[in-house]
Amino acid sequence: CSHKAERGKISKVSFDGENIYYLFEYTEDMLNHGEIYRYNLESREDEMLKAFENAYFYGGFNTKGVLYTTYSGQEYSLHNYSFGGEDVTVDTVTDSPEGTFSGYYYLDDNSFIYNKTGTYYLYDLNAKESKLIGKPCGVATLIFAVLNDKIYLSCDESNTLSVGIGYLTKEDFLNGDFDKVVTVRRY
Repeated sequence: CSHKAERGKISKVSFDGENIYYLFEYTEDMLNHGEIYRYNLESREDEMLKAFENAYFYGGFNTKGVLYTTYSGQEYSLHNYSFGGEDVTVDTVTDSPEGTFSGYYYLDDNSFIYNKTGTYYLYDLNAKESKLIGKPCGVATLIFAVLNDKIYLSCDESNTLSVGIGYLTKEDFLNGDFDKVVTVRRY
């Protein structure tokens, strides 16, 4: 592909058997921009589906859509854009000492998880509603991958400098059983 921005990058890719979807990100005029493209393997045509301005992409990308955040004034918003064209504001938060949205990942075609100011939620794409999962106690976690039946996390134990990588089964995560993290490696 060829794009006009000088310092851009393709940061997300997914494949549905016929099309390759990808996110092209670049910075222009001190704002973060993104463009979603669909490349059809048979026709070899590249089509831009949507352009985003002042948007940030910290996870969530599959063959159905992309999750992203925007910032305007004092408010952060989490959005779900489906490649069919629907763009839904999922949740918002004003500036907060606890942070904002940090990590959001699709679990399947019908749901995703997200972290809002340190608390995890499950969003049902069909019902368009969020359900509280819970807040980890004593361990700060940041999701960095959802693979098969596991959710991989970066774990930072409170009051220590110990950081590690671990995972929870999807079932344990969705039940809020954060104390069942299996440590893979500690740094």
